[in-house]
Amino acid sequence: MLNLKSIDLKKEKINTLVVPVCEDKDIHDSQTISAIIKTTGSLKEFRGAKGDEIIFYNPDEIKATRVIFLGLGKLDKIDTEALRAFAGNSVKKCIKKSLSDIVIAVPSSGKMGIDVSTVLQALMEGACLGNHLFDKY
Repeated sequence: MLNLKSIDLKKEKINTLVVPVCEDKDIHDSQTISAIIKTTGSLKEFRGAKGDEIIFYNPDEIKATRVIFLGLGKLDKIDTEALRAFAGNSVKKCIKKSLSDIVIAVPSSGKMGIDVSTVLQALMEGACLGNHLFDKY
């Protein structure tokens, strides 16, 4: 089941947080999310490029068991299809890792230049599509 809700990352315990990261700009309004993203800055293997992925376990800043950072690429390449694909891939990766409870950090619509309802719609569509398991045959 997919839910849309707002949470306080410093107070509410969550299993898995998935954070989209832009290669050339901070796309989050949350200071907490931005601070966590900055901790990846010293790592050579993660720059936020499309396809980049890194996982942190039990970060000090928030009450999450794990934080999965996924790269979106450069800001000028991010559109609704990129957000839809990000959410779908996030859900599929978590299913493969047997993670049933995930929270996706929603990027700032203002920083991306996309209407907030369009951002949420793309993320929900992608998550729904990624959550589908074809097991009829």
